[in-house]
Amino acid sequence: MKRFTLGTRTRVTLLGILALMFAAGCGSSTESIRNFSYVKVVNLGPQINSPYDDYSPFVSYDGKLLLFTSKRPAPGGIDQQDDLWMAKRSRTGWSMAEYMSGSINTENDEGAPFIDVSGQVVYFVECDAEDAVGGCDIYKARFVNGRLEQVQNLGKPINSEYWDSQPFVSNDGQYFLFASDRPGGFGGTDLYVSKKLRNGRWGKPRNLGPVINSNGDEKSPFLSPDGTTLYFASDGHGGVGGMDLMIALRNTRSRVWKWNEPVNIGTPINSAADELFFSVSAEEDTIYLASSREGSLGGLDIFAAFPNPYKDTTRYQWFIVGRVGDSVTATPLPGAMVRIYNRDSGEDVELATDRTGSYRFRIRPGSRLKLTAQANGYATRTLEVNIPRDLRFREYRKNILLPPGGKVKSAAASDEVALDSTALFVVHFDFDKANIRSDAARVLDKVIAILKEEPETEVYLDAHTDDMGTELYNLRLSRKRGAAVVRYFAAHGINRSRCKVTAHGEVLPAIPNQTEEAREKNRRVEIRFRIHSSASERDMP
Repeated sequence: MKRFTLGTRTRVTLLGILALMFAAGCGSSTESIRNFSYVKVVNLGPQINSPYDDYSPFVSYDGKLLLFTSKRPAPGGIDQQDDLWMAKRSRTGWSMAEYMSGSINTENDEGAPFIDVSGQVVYFVECDAEDAVGGCDIYKARFVNGRLEQVQNLGKPINSEYWDSQPFVSNDGQYFLFASDRPGGFGGTDLYVSKKLRNGRWGKPRNLGPVINSNGDEKSPFLSPDGTTLYFASDGHGGVGGMDLMIALRNTRSRVWKWNEPVNIGTPINSAADELFFSVSAEEDTIYLASSREGSLGGLDIFAAFPNPYKDTTRYQWFIVGRVGDSVTATPLPGAMVRIYNRDSGEDVELATDRTGSYRFRIRPGSRLKLTAQANGYATRTLEVNIPRDLRFREYRKNILLPPGGKVKSAAASDEVALDSTALFVVHFDFDKANIRSDAARVLDKVIAILKEEPETEVYLDAHTDDMGTELYNLRLSRKRGAAVVRYFAAHGINRSRCKVTAHGEVLPAIPNQTEEAREKNRRVEIRFRIHSSASERDMP
């Protein structure tokens, strides 16, 4: 039975060199395969490899952990079977490989690991398990105190009665790619993709089509962080060996996934033998892969290739993006100035928003930023933004809304809150609910105190939901949440006419809806004030 011997997944991006290869008409013929003569491919040695097959390396996002599959006997055992092993990175290199503890390794075959960008969730494959849907199924586990526990079969529709293996989840968590020999394909094993549904489950897998899938075997998919480049192994597109690593660019003009003809990744990364399991960490200049080339200690060994010839495009690139707009009307403000100060490096830049009110600037995960936005006729607003270290997305979005008008009193951090047209109060809601929780009531009571002290002030409510459910349902739910806040204000003596509600549904999340914790933060109503100047103030020169 097929196990994990052929498969790969990568963490790379490609534009410049690959674009030239496509322009030159590079295809599957050996004459057109690019040779990177300066790249060295080195065996990782006996601390990682053994006299048995060692393959499917996957390097964690931070580059500190290497998971792989090995056929060597488990500690204290004599039988050869596929199990998951790991090595940790230090300043001096990789540690001696360790058998992975926890409930992940069993008497069955396990392999083809994938680590998500959080570093906490591992997808892998187990064959012939008691809860299996088919011969080999895809599972998920979580690190608990350094051990992989909470193992669960992904079930249908990802798994089938056939062979399903080599999982990969896109950087934004929205696409699940894998290899399968289920009926309906174009060759032996084909690549499939499943899109995450609004209820958080995976949708029906779709074959990637005949441009990617040949009459041979396609395996080990990897989608680049920006979603535009697919990496995989194939023996059906020609090349220099048996299985070669291939690259295909997505047609970004198409609304559906359409791919250009794949090209060979080039030598010496590919050789006359089999090359599989391409992997890189977020910043490293080294490619990890499995190969059966000359110099292996066993059949398949894990190798490092450096320098990475695609480094300029394979390195993860992150940006902070957003729009500057009017806090009352949400109208974009073209030409607004955004100052971005990095509190760690001291970098200080200033840029203007484009005609859509948008800004964009390259950042690094873990950065601590101070954003200051200003525009003519609006109050200046300053925000402190901490970029997560395990940033899942290529873009970190931060919209900035500026209040119209002149100076207002600053907001205090204590319970004695002063009026501020930039002040933002947020109340949260339970899943699929619109009732006011006790913690939300405490926040609303502070707002009520301000409104009673400032009778000329209006309150603007922006109501939101997470992405669970349909867009129409979530729009209606956000309206209910806004209405619930207005009712609470009215019950405490605030005239409803002072409350302006805008229901947004799911379209403006505070943070990406990738975890339950994130969805919790997106189930919210945001509250802002608008102060009206007196007639005498308006008439002042």
